[in-house]
Amino acid sequence: MQSEFQKMAEAIAKSGELTAGSLNIGGTLRPEQATRVIDLLVDGSDILKRVTVERSRKLKKEVDVFSIGTKVLTRVPQGQDPTEFVSQSNVGPTLDMKSHQLFGRVLFDALRDNKDDPRYESKVLNEWIKVWARDITRLAFTGTHDDYDITDVTKKIFEHLNIGWPALLKASASSHKVDIADYTSNGVVDRIAYLGACVRALPDEYRSEDCKILMPSSDHLEYQDQIGEQNGGVFVLVTGGVKQRLSYEILPQRYMTSGEVIFCPLANLVYGVNTEIERYREVKGSKRCVDYTFDAADDFQIALPDAAVIGYAVPAQQG
Repeated sequence: MQSEFQKMAEAIAKSGELTAGSLNIGGTLRPEQATRVIDLLVDGSDILKRVTVERSRKLKKEVDVFSIGTKVLTRVPQGQDPTEFVSQSNVGPTLDMKSHQLFGRVLFDALRDNKDDPRYESKVLNEWIKVWARDITRLAFTGTHDDYDITDVTKKIFEHLNIGWPALLKASASSHKVDIADYTSNGVVDRIAYLGACVRALPDEYRSEDCKILMPSSDHLEYQDQIGEQNGGVFVLVTGGVKQRLSYEILPQRYMTSGEVIFCPLANLVYGVNTEIERYREVKGSKRCVDYTFDAADDFQIALPDAAVIGYAVPAQQG
């Protein structure tokens, strides 16, 4: 069976046979198509596939918070009802998903060259979704505002598409802060002590094997150097000692800002995505190409700020 892409390629190859119906094709993806796109987005990011992913048909959704801590076991006398249950609780933040678009373009020459390949459209879309996943991951760590405004050039910047996890933790009164300045001397950060302080800043009830240390890849290299100088580089590298701090796994992140550290259960980091994804395909005869538009919406949240630590250059108190 021919794909829509293949049919379009054959139509383009024949002069005068393009119809109004073939020029513009698209709309809201079917549920199974949207699920496939979201799965590809999440799987395309090492971090997104490890955090909590909330899918919703609505643009606003409360985050259901599971018990992140421990000590949930109890004892109830026979014949009496329990008073506490392990369950979801709607005490989490609200996802307020903001729209974004992905635009792609395929030239007529590419269509003609690949018109006999029924999988060509899928290959193209998969490559675009990989780029999409990278941008979502970048935004998760670098987003500072959610006031992106196409009419205001001062706010028409990538970091204003949505607020990422570090910015959310910095703004929260409940998250635990560690000032990198307290571990810096003569411009050099004591990465070993700094990471240790971030781990110790998390309340005991939230520390578990699910907790991970997120830090910039460049900072992780400095941490490796310092560990090596302290304990003998070859031994540390061979034994893999640079992958942990106080027995907690370190996950280097290429898009994190230097100096920042996040320590928390990964389930505490939430990526919300709206399942009502729209896709449009339009033939541009004068430009000899086919344009694609994906219209989606998503948001980032922290399920329980008290269960997270953010290390960074904490601003001095005003006043």
